[in-house]
Amino acid sequence: MARVFTVICDGCPDTAEHSADGIIRVGLAGQWRELDVCETGEKNVRATIGTWLEKGRALTGKPGGQKVIARPASGPLVPTEKAKKIRLWAATSGIRVTPRGRIPAEIVTKYDAEMATQA
Repeated sequence: MARVFTVICDGCPDTAEHSADGIIRVGLAGQWRELDVCETGEKNVRATIGTWLEKGRALTGKPGGQKVIARPASGPLVPTEKAKKIRLWAATSGIRVTPRGRIPAEIVTKYDAEMATQA
C-alpha cells in the first residue's frame, strides 16, 4: 500500500494550508530547526533572519557556537607491521590494547624497551 505525504509550509504568514517547496535550517542558542517552506515562506524567513545575520559576526567551528577542540593523538604513528607485533606482545603481556587505531605512547615505549633488552 502506498502512502502519500503532504508537507505543509511552516514559514508563511498565510494561514491557509499549502505544500512546502523546500527546507530552511535555522539555529539559535545551540538548537537547530528545519522549517518546511514554500517560496513565499522562504523569502519571509530569509528577509527576517537576514537582517540579523547582516549585523552579526561570522563564526567558525561547530553549529551552536561550540568550539572545535583538537585532541592530541594518544600515541605515535606506528608502521602496520610493528603495530601488529606490539599488539601481540601486549596481549601476551596482559596489557589491554584496542585492536584498531593508535597505540598509546606508553605501550610503544614499554615494547621498545623490552625489545631493546632482548636484543
